[in-house]
Amino acid sequence: MKKISLLLLVWGICYCKINAQANIDSLENLIAKATSDTNKVTLLVNTSRLYVNFNPDRAMQYAEQALLLSKSLHYAQGEVQGLNGIGMTLFVTGNYAKALKFSLQALKESEVIKYMPGMQVAYNNMGNVYKRQLNYKSSIQYFLMAKELAEALHNDVMLTNVLSNIGSVYLNNDQTDSALFYLNNAYQLAVKVHLRDISLVYCRLGDVHYKLKNVPLARDYYSMGIASANQPKIDRWLCFNYVSLADMYQKENNIDSAIFYAKKALVAANGKYLQQIHH
Repeated sequence: MKKISLLLLVWGICYCKINAQANIDSLENLIAKATSDTNKVTLLVNTSRLYVNFNPDRAMQYAEQALLLSKSLHYAQGEVQGLNGIGMTLFVTGNYAKALKFSLQALKESEVIKYMPGMQVAYNNMGNVYKRQLNYKSSIQYFLMAKELAEALHNDVMLTNVLSNIGSVYLNNDQTDSALFYLNNAYQLAVKVHLRDISLVYCRLGDVHYKLKNVPLARDYYSMGIASANQPKIDRWLCFNYVSLADMYQKENNIDSAIFYAKKALVAANGKYLQQIHH
């Protein structure tokens, strides 16, 4: 009964999601009609954010356009948003050195104009980069600063992402109790705010439960992560869930299943996310 209830919950969440491509089509139509002002910058930034998890090339194009337009308008907040968008896109494609450079620039410019939303995104971006570089101490420090700002700004979507990211650092550092604490909090908040990107939270919960030897529960979370990432289809989250499943089956000596899901991960990655191993 618990398993059925859990699956019904994720299906309900998936059904309520807004179609990402429909959002993008709408935003792109608005961009085409917009005059070159701060409203257009906002449209460019939002479109970049939607693209980043399944078409990073397009995400980069829109983030760069937002940065250039903001500079021409002398719109400091827009410059920060563009820099953060570029930093995030570089991060998801594995260019960590440049991602850190752009995120640090965004942080510095945010501090000058006291722009807290820009600071929280920069902190989160930098925490992600340091996590990938296995610098867990610095990663936690930046994530905790992002968490503090997200709480101060009452930004539940950002807070969900940051809690999940903190949990993933503790998981990578084999601190499973702390990982489970933060990931459970991220899950509860994700359900509350109907987070579109809940797939990654499911994947990380699967990872921590597999590490705790709860294999059936881990498999359920990966299944829910895949279902969530397919409604709408988000390649990056599919890739992560498939990689975790392949890793689990390999460790369980189920080689056929491991190969099956590894191939699915390669298809989902499509040359875009191959450098992202530790989600």
